[in-house]
Amino acid sequence: MSAVDFCHIVCMTPQGIIGQDGSMPWHIPEDLKRFKQITMGSPMVMGRKTWESLPSVLEGRDHIVVSRHPPPTTHPQLQWYRDLNEATQIAADLSTTSQVFIIGGAQIYQQTLSLVHKIYVTMIHVDIPGDVKYPIHHLSSFKIHTKQSVSLKWVSQSSAYMIKAHFIEYHKHTSSPPFLF
Repeated sequence: MSAVDFCHIVCMTPQGIIGQDGSMPWHIPEDLKRFKQITMGSPMVMGRKTWESLPSVLEGRDHIVVSRHPPPTTHPQLQWYRDLNEATQIAADLSTTSQVFIIGGAQIYQQTLSLVHKIYVTMIHVDIPGDVKYPIHHLSSFKIHTKQSVSLKWVSQSSAYMIKAHFIEYHKHTSSPPFLF
């Protein structure tokens, strides 16, 4: 296995909301396009609920699901593991891009923080309720590498409107080497 970067990729509110009732409480096509562009070709590690929220296997990416439950379906790009450490090792072995993406949910994000060197965030500036949160208090261990202000179209069943957002890439703080005299 060559060295890989483990990365989180997440769309959230400033309060850390990432989900409501088993799904994302928004539909933002530009964020989905960004997600596809960033993750294409790389393995993705996720929990069962995140897997169940996807429409199907996403083309061009291996899906590694961590769950105590047996897999409901089989697919060449879908693997299930009971152990998160085994799942991340398999994902690292499968990576041809030198990146592995952790795509949720909250427990998987929390449990993989020590592995992660980059976090790709779409920060949507809305105030909505949610019952699943990203562990935002850990962002203090990271520094902003890039930040881009954008306006994104939020699409609902009855309308569409523009919202303010940021595409942010965080990198883990690295300690400075000791001074040598």
